[in-house]
Amino acid sequence: MIFTPIQIQELLKIIDKYHILFTAQHVGLDVLTPNDRAILRSYGIDFNKLKKQSQVEHAYKFGILSDTLSQKDAKKLDYPSFKRFLQAGRFIPLTTRENDALDALKHHAYSDITGLGNRVKDEWRQLHIESDQRQRAKYESAIRNEAERTLRNRGSVREMSSALGHRTGDWSRDFGRIGDYVLHSAFDQGRASSIERSTGGDSLVYKDVYPGACRHCIKHYLTAGIGSQPKIFKLSELQSHGTNVGLKVADWQPVIGPLHPWCRCTLEAIPQGYEWNKETQSFSTPRKDYKRKVQRKSKIKVQVGETITEV
Repeated sequence: MIFTPIQIQELLKIIDKYHILFTAQHVGLDVLTPNDRAILRSYGIDFNKLKKQSQVEHAYKFGILSDTLSQKDAKKLDYPSFKRFLQAGRFIPLTTRENDALDALKHHAYSDITGLGNRVKDEWRQLHIESDQRQRAKYESAIRNEAERTLRNRGSVREMSSALGHRTGDWSRDFGRIGDYVLHSAFDQGRASSIERSTGGDSLVYKDVYPGACRHCIKHYLTAGIGSQPKIFKLSELQSHGTNVGLKVADWQPVIGPLHPWCRCTLEAIPQGYEWNKETQSFSTPRKDYKRKVQRKSKIKVQVGETITEV
């Protein structure tokens, strides 16, 4: 074998370390198991130096905040300003339901990253076995001396290195896909939480579909192709659909978060009492017969640069 059993176990442990550390940094320490924590400690990782709030939590809270800000103010809010806003402790506390939604997002992300880590280890083992077997086949007679064994192992290492180079690209793309999906899902879930807090689960919503959207998003979220009026949903309806993870394309449904990996469609609330305006391509025409019945109770002050906005 190219590596001894002890070396193999150490390499697999290193793979575990990087996947667990990625999870701790981007999803949060609170989702790690005792075994995960033990592995990180064995490599000298200091938990006190890791971020207290993960990127998933930031994306979720940014989704909440983005729904309450006007488009003009939202465009002024860059990521450093948002982090300073969170660090100042002025973000409105999450409700029990919102905390539950955030926890669900984190555990879903943990499951995805753990699954990828297990697949990387399985594929690494398989590459190791196959590379060794192919090189061994070139030396059909029993290995009689150290020189012949060295030649075989060199060939195995070269072949395995080449195979790992190809597979590393695939693993990196999978990491990117998972990270992108989780963060966009957290952002849209945050927007959903803000909408529900403001006007309830029966709020009418739609998905803002961009010009370059795929045929699946066009089918599920628009009435007649790009540029047409979006389909209207109750927020509770989209919430009941969960996600499309693990489903065949034919079984996909409209959801709060991404319809599919790399989806960029964004959840939007329909202002109460407004109708679709074909000219502005937005819900900007007020209904004459509408009277506002529900007033927002929760307000926070958000400072963007020199401007302070109450939302």
